[in-house]
Amino acid sequence: MRLVPRELDKLLLHQVGELAQKRLARGVKLNHTEATALIASQLLEFMRDGVYSVAQLMDMGKQMLGRRHVMAEVLDILDEVQVEGTFPDGTYLVTVHDPICTDNGNLELALYGSFLPLPSQDAFVMPPANRTKRDAPGAIIALPGTIELNSGRKRISLTVTNHADRAVQVGSHYHFIEANASLHFNRALAYGMRLDIPAGSAVRFEPGDFKTVTLVEIGGNKVITGGNNLASGPLDLINLPGIIENLVLNGFMHDANTPLLPNAPPYTLDREYYVDHFGPTTGDLIRLGDTDLWARIEKDYTIYGDECKFGGGKVLREGMGQATYACDADVLDLVITNAVIFDYTGIYKADIGVKHGIIVGIGKAGNPDVMDGVTPGMVVGASTEAFAGEGKIFTAGAIDSHVHYICPQICQESGCLGLKVHEDWGATPAAIDNCLQVCDELDVQTTIHTDTLNEAGFVESTIAAFKGRTIHTYHSEGAGGGHAPDIISVCGEENVLPSSTNPTRPFTANTLDEHVDMLMVCHHLSKQIPEDVAFAESRIRAETIAAEDVADLVCYEPAFFGSKPEMVMKSGIIAYSMMGDANGSISTTQPIVFRPMYGAQASSLSSSCFVFVSQLSVDTGTVQKYGLRKKIEAVKNCRKISKKDMKLNDAMPVIRVDPETYSVSADGNSCICDPVDALPMTQSIYLF
Repeated sequence: MRLVPRELDKLLLHQVGELAQKRLARGVKLNHTEATALIASQLLEFMRDGVYSVAQLMDMGKQMLGRRHVMAEVLDILDEVQVEGTFPDGTYLVTVHDPICTDNGNLELALYGSFLPLPSQDAFVMPPANRTKRDAPGAIIALPGTIELNSGRKRISLTVTNHADRAVQVGSHYHFIEANASLHFNRALAYGMRLDIPAGSAVRFEPGDFKTVTLVEIGGNKVITGGNNLASGPLDLINLPGIIENLVLNGFMHDANTPLLPNAPPYTLDREYYVDHFGPTTGDLIRLGDTDLWARIEKDYTIYGDECKFGGGKVLREGMGQATYACDADVLDLVITNAVIFDYTGIYKADIGVKHGIIVGIGKAGNPDVMDGVTPGMVVGASTEAFAGEGKIFTAGAIDSHVHYICPQICQESGCLGLKVHEDWGATPAAIDNCLQVCDELDVQTTIHTDTLNEAGFVESTIAAFKGRTIHTYHSEGAGGGHAPDIISVCGEENVLPSSTNPTRPFTANTLDEHVDMLMVCHHLSKQIPEDVAFAESRIRAETIAAEDVADLVCYEPAFFGSKPEMVMKSGIIAYSMMGDANGSISTTQPIVFRPMYGAQASSLSSSCFVFVSQLSVDTGTVQKYGLRKKIEAVKNCRKISKKDMKLNDAMPVIRVDPETYSVSADGNSCICDPVDALPMTQSIYLF
């Protein structure tokens, strides 16, 4: 067949599109992934027919699906579908804007070529007509009002005329005195000034244009660099006559007689507009995916009017938001601009600075020569890479400490950790005590999966064997194993760092039904042996499951928060990212797939990954013999941490479980919650 990679990508797109057609034909409303795939794959099929133009397909793409054919959330988040394919006269990009824009669509177009029966429109109920902006997954709700830019700075107004035969566009942070020689204005008044407009925007002067503009004083150390290099140096009025003379000698138009106009009012920006361009700010709300959870921005560390924006005509350019004379050693390797950060310390907006794979600053990045409030160590220079974080959520990366190594594919994605005491090999008090003695001697940690059989003792015996020593307990709710029925009581012990089993979070109507078969496989049990069945069933207790509390950088679009990351960074290097067709002219052509990036390549591991080992293995040279290229770090202070060191999770209630009814109480209060029937971040997000 001689297939090339882009054709394989399109085959994946076709498979998902065909699946979406089958679901649509049987009356199932499509989610975001399905609707996107159906439209994109059908466009490719119409391209193959060879009778439609790009413009015709752009229109046909808007007709396929109606509002009634998709989940309500899709109407809020599916704004555009892009796909590249081969026409008789070459390969072209087709972009469909607002693809779901009619009520009923055209199912003949949607199912064209599938030979599937057309379902009745009555099978699809129209979405509620009273949906509001707050109903959208990832909705950002701005506070009412305006934001003042460049607050407290000196500003002036003057007139500018473009005497050239071509348009001139001047960016927000360009030193206005050095603007195009054909712009006629009083350059002396513009010394040390820039446009008083939103950061990253510009003012365009068409040929012959006469405009009044407002300028604002530059901030920071007030040092001019870049541009035409005619006004460079620290801002000093003593130098101004020489600068003007030099500008005129170099052909720059200057009108010394232009009067200073009356002071202009501060520039204010509608908060909705601000959110669209710079992301949410203090007081604004973000809906997390399609959940009922909302996050409020508590503080914004960026400076209104001096935000970092990169790209053509934007802020992070030489002499503007980018420091001119800063050496590589003194500037960031990476800046993530205007990011919303979720951390145990709070929910806030800031720039993130990375150097040598380490986050060296969270605050305001930029050029201290012209910007106020630049956080020490967060200077942006010529060697700084920028990532646009506007409107995106960033969280710290995490390590899954409970992975079943069942196949080599797991090893390609993760690493091996530590010691474990497991009931399948014996979790007796003697084994526990001996293991913890080794841990204390070597300052390493262990985990435990306790004894469901209660063979050597009850949960009290295991807790006694801990002897107050630090340990991490798996399956602390009991659904995945552990002392029946009251292993959950370990959650009240100071020395125990508990964790739970994913299938029990949260507790739904299907939680109990799935667990028996799962446990029979995991623990090599037989349904033909009554004791094995009793063993499994003793671990699955609705009351203890229900008693659980329902709750390097990961980047999310708010609409997909907690489900499908936009990007994962390891040590500031992009390891995985949502990326379109690699052969496409742009990165947003379908199929957009979560693909491994440069940081996931083997050659990147030495700079982006760590292997955590015991100090003994370093001192004896054992780990060095493994030939690893990753950075080696010894773990420390594993034996002195406790529940009190856990941020926002340091509660230690006295937990009791009734051995007859399995009812759970914490500090005497009954812990009860009913199973839920439907959850967010499920069928509205995932294909399977």
